[in-house]
Amino acid sequence: MGGACMMANFKGSNNQEGFNDLTDIYRLCWPNGEIFFKIEFFESQALLEKVYKAINHWNRVNFPHCVFKLASSQSYWVTSIQNNSGGNPEADIGCLHIQDQVISLPEFYPDGSEVLEECILHEMMHCAGFIHEHQRNDRDEHLKVEEEGFDYDVKGIPIGGYDYFSLMHYPECGLSFDRNKELRKIAGRATTFSAGDRAAIKMLYGNPRDHHGEWHNPCSEICTPTKCVCNSCGKIEGGTNCGYEGMNGHWTCCLSEIKESECKSDHTGFWHARCKRITPFEKFIYLLIAKDKICTESHCGCGNCGGGCTYEGKFGHWSCCNFTRHESSCPIFSKLELAHQYDLKIMKGNTLPALSYN
Repeated sequence: MGGACMMANFKGSNNQEGFNDLTDIYRLCWPNGEIFFKIEFFESQALLEKVYKAINHWNRVNFPHCVFKLASSQSYWVTSIQNNSGGNPEADIGCLHIQDQVISLPEFYPDGSEVLEECILHEMMHCAGFIHEHQRNDRDEHLKVEEEGFDYDVKGIPIGGYDYFSLMHYPECGLSFDRNKELRKIAGRATTFSAGDRAAIKMLYGNPRDHHGEWHNPCSEICTPTKCVCNSCGKIEGGTNCGYEGMNGHWTCCLSEIKESECKSDHTGFWHARCKRITPFEKFIYLLIAKDKICTESHCGCGNCGGGCTYEGKFGHWSCCNFTRHESSCPIFSKLELAHQYDLKIMKGNTLPALSYN
C-alpha cells in the first residue's frame, strides 16, 4: 500500500559535522537517559504551566528510558526560557555537554497562533537528539518541499520507516502535500507521541534488544483471532492496527507472546498484517458510501497499514523495509546494529557545537 503503513519513524539523531557512525550518534544521547533542565525568565504564567505539563507528559510516557529531571549539581543541563523576540520555538539538538544549551519558547508564533503543549514536546524531542521527520532522505516519496530551510539530514540515522503521526512532522507549511491526501489528513496534528516516537526513544535510550512496542493483554472470550472487541488489542495510539492475529497477550513490535522476554525481531519498525478480507456484500456497501474503506494494491482502507509505509500489495509486511516475511532480518537498518553500538557506548563528555532547529 503505497503512501500507507508505518509506525516506527525516522528519529534520526542529528549527526553533526564530524560525526561518522552510530558511536558518534550516541554522543548526542543524554547519559543514562536523564535530561537535566532549569527554567528561567518566564513572564507568562500560562506558558510556564504548559512547560510543566509537557515535562510531566514526557516523563509519564517515556519513563524509565528517558526523563527530564530538575538540575541541581550537574555540570551541564538545558535551560528553558521564554523568547520575547517574536521568533519561532527553538532547541539545541541532543546533549551538548554544556551549560548554555536552551529550549527557547515564545508564548505565540509570529502569526499570532498559540504555542501549545505539543509544540513544547516537539522541542523536547529535539533536545533528546531527534530531528524533523520531513528531513529524512526518503521524504520526496511523500511530499514536495516548496521553501528553503528544509534540507535533508543526509547524515542522520533512520530508525524505522517514515511516520506521518510523529510529533516531529510539520503540517503543510513550506511543504506541499498535494499528492498525498493521507499525509494532509494526519501530519502536524499530533498531540502526543506516536508509536514510532515512543519506539525510537526506547531504542536509543534503553537496551535496543528490549521491546520497542507495547504489551497487549490477552483477549476475552468474546473476541476472535482476527477481531478484538475487548479493547486489549486493535489500533495502536499514534499508529495503525496491531499486526498480531490471535487471542494471547503479545508485544506490538515482534508479536512475541512472552511478556518477560527480549525482542525477537531486529526490525526497527512494526509488523503490519495483511489487508482484511471483506465479503461481496460489504464491498458493495463500501462502494456506495465509503470507497476509502476498500483496500487496493496502493491504498489500505482497513487500518492494518497507513501513516507512511511505501509497501504496495496486500500481504503482511514490515513497516521499516517492506519485507513480507515475518521471520526476516531488516536490510535497511536493524536493531542488531543499534544494539552493537549500545554495547560499545562510552560517555565521552565531549563538548559539541551547538545547532538549533525549530
